[in-house]
Amino acid sequence: MTNIVDAPIAADLPYSAGVIAAGLCFVAGQFGTDADNRPVGDVEEQTALALDHIAAVLARPGRPAPAPREPAGRLAGVIARGGP
Repeated sequence: MTNIVDAPIAADLPYSAGVIAAGLCFVAGQFGTDADNRPVGDVEEQTALALDHIAAVLARPGRPAPAPREPAGRLAGVIARGGP
């Protein structure tokens, strides 16, 4: 089962902050930015803040992922034939 972790992400980009699948949690897009998506301080402060954001994602529960979509290859075949 795959779960999506809902957490704030930078600039409302179109990806999940975390995905739980096969017993692993994959975290993406955590930056050293403030609530307005602006970098804070120097590289050490930004790194510490990014790690805090990662910890926040890991601390949140996941929700079930939506059902997978039709595979693109199969859909392309349907379109090419003009129907199912």
